[in-house]
Amino acid sequence: MSPEPDPECSSGAGSPPEENAMTDQPTYRMDSWMIAAEPDLVAKTRRQVLDTARQWGSCPTGESADDLRLLISELVTNGVRHTRACVLTLVAHGRHLYFEVMDGGTGGVPVVERPDADQEHGRGTLLVDALATCWGHRQTPSGNAVWFILTLPAPEPPATSP
Repeated sequence: MSPEPDPECSSGAGSPPEENAMTDQPTYRMDSWMIAAEPDLVAKTRRQVLDTARQWGSCPTGESADDLRLLISELVTNGVRHTRACVLTLVAHGRHLYFEVMDGGTGGVPVVERPDADQEHGRGTLLVDALATCWGHRQTPSGNAVWFILTLPAPEPPATSP
């Protein structure tokens, strides 16, 4: 399993950063988890992923933290809905977080749809498309993988005293 995102980044809220998102800084961290497809595990999994990013010093704050929580929830929820188990991968490199959910499903390419207002489902890819720096889908020998990259804001420069 390769955590490298598709360099084309053909779908998503934006195009990939001008430079290679995975070579911003020398610090590169990666972790993977396997989870059973149980809806009750989504919140626990989200906390585990965020705790890992926090331990690495790569957890965003404010609006970016809210975006990351929602993005993780959407991908994990979709994965557990359509398969029996998922493999999750988190990569932090510089200001970029890459997250992937790989499942054994046989579904097609995710499509960004605008569901009717009364529909209960179908907004996940719309949210991922709006919040992620870029995202995509790839077929794997064992199923599907959906991933996103979230570029974190640059840290605020330290305040200087007059």
